[in-house]
Amino acid sequence: ANSLTGFWQIPASQTVDCTTGEPDGEAPVPVNYLFNQGGTMTEEEANLFDGPYRASAQGIWKQVSGRRYLAVFTNFAFNPDRTLAVILKFRSNITLSKNGNSFTERGTAEISLPDGTIVANVCYADTATRMSF
Repeated sequence: ANSLTGFWQIPASQTVDCTTGEPDGEAPVPVNYLFNQGGTMTEEEANLFDGPYRASAQGIWKQVSGRRYLAVFTNFAFNPDRTLAVILKFRSNITLSKNGNSFTERGTAEISLPDGTIVANVCYADTATRMSF
């Protein structure tokens, strides 16, 4: 299973300082990824920043070289009155393990208002495990 295709779980996704890569003190959250054959993907997370008014994320992925992959995906967060609050755009650099059962990722999330004004950039560093029977 030396492909990214499949269902992956991150028990504790961690945001990190974008310069040092060290954890930034925010509480980690669980994340699920589903990478589909053909290069599409979905992502679900239990992020306190934008939950419970959060849509699932959708995006695309591709193999860059060998065990290295790139994924880009986006989702929306809403205010309690159901108006759009922010748009989140993610970019993940993923390295698949040699045995294909885990991966590490380093990524960035750009958070913008509906008018396109960027209000924050967040970095994250995670390890995911492939779900299997």
